[in-house]
Amino acid sequence: KNVKCNQFDERIQASIDVVFTYLNEDRHVLQWNTTIVEQTYDGNESDLIEGSTFITKQRFGRKIYSLEVTYTLLDPPYRAELQTKTKEGTSVTKYALRREGNDTYSRVEVYLIPNNWFYKCATKLLKGSFKDAYNEQFE
Repeated sequence: KNVKCNQFDERIQASIDVVFTYLNEDRHVLQWNTTIVEQTYDGNESDLIEGSTFITKQRFGRKIYSLEVTYTLLDPPYRAELQTKTKEGTSVTKYALRREGNDTYSRVEVYLIPNNWFYKCATKLLKGSFKDAYNEQFE
């Protein structure tokens, strides 16, 4: 079962197209997400479609991890869903955007589908600290 680690909701004074590019294009993502060191694609970033995979290098503490990410849903500029498999389980990040007048309402949800009961318990115990880290990035 999914363990919801975070949900971040924000009304942003920008068009939905602009907000989507800031959530989806490296030239913007690398400015606001300080955990991402680099992302590598087969081909061009602009060629990504639902089902595409890429490698992200992320810094957690002093370590850098290389992770394969899959776009399990890509419906620009409204929704995107990415999955990453780790030894702990499958991490799922969902982005949903909708227009509200000239603004955009953004919801980001982060889940972990734990590999076993140990990671499920650990995630439930630590999700408060995850929430602080995620909120800092998304704000």
